[in-house]
Amino acid sequence: MSQDRTARVVEGGPLSAVADAHANGLAFAYLETQVPACHSDTGEVLIDAVSAFADCILYSPSFRRLQYVAAIARARLFAIGYGQRGVAVRLPVEARERALSAGEKAADFLGPEWIALELFRSGWTRGATQEWVRCAYEFALKG
Repeated sequence: MSQDRTARVVEGGPLSAVADAHANGLAFAYLETQVPACHSDTGEVLIDAVSAFADCILYSPSFRRLQYVAAIARARLFAIGYGQRGVAVRLPVEARERALSAGEKAADFLGPEWIALELFRSGWTRGATQEWVRCAYEFALKG
């Protein structure tokens, strides 16, 4: 790991400059073809959850135009902020099963490892989202 203890922010340029298309499959293709929007409040939750992670990139085609926010470690997408209230996280099988049991939804449009977290719903907590994002980050570091 590097000495840097905070995420690096990258705005604009091709997604392929910071993430591996092959390793990220459906999620990469979705972001490249759909370029989803991301509400500023949703983006803020993801940025806050990721900002202290070392060796991490926070990427958006345009933060100013409220386009998606992607969190990337070792060229692997591990969290994506999109829409009004969505953060998707890539989880290992056991964690994915726990998330589904807890009422989170599968995000199969991104791939079989992805879960969609619905922010700001009744019972939602920032802490729970941060824990799922941390789990996704640790999974990405394992490659």
